[in-house]
Amino acid sequence: MTARRSPNERLAVLEQQVSHMEAELARMSGKVELAGYPNWEIVIAVSNSEKAWPPMGLVIRDDEIIDGLQRRYFPAGVSDHRYEGSRPQGSQFGDVMYSRPWRF
Repeated sequence: MTARRSPNERLAVLEQQVSHMEAELARMSGKVELAGYPNWEIVIAVSNSEKAWPPMGLVIRDDEIIDGLQRRYFPAGVSDHRYEGSRPQGSQFGDVMYSRPWRF
């Protein structure tokens, strides 16, 4: 039988995962040259296997970051993280393609 983690332990794990994801994206961006490929995008879907979260995620494009994260579901300490230069999902008409589903 596996003991359940406390909220503080889960928060620490989530913070570590967010930090790891950001480090991996930075590492990958240094290795991948996308300048010759206009209109590229990377979609990062976020889910929670323990709770039913609505679809959400980030879209990183060659010229912008669309932030579709619903931070009210995130624990304190992670919920205030923002991506510099991003804009909220739904602020432009073209975002309708990301309104549903985030599941792949």
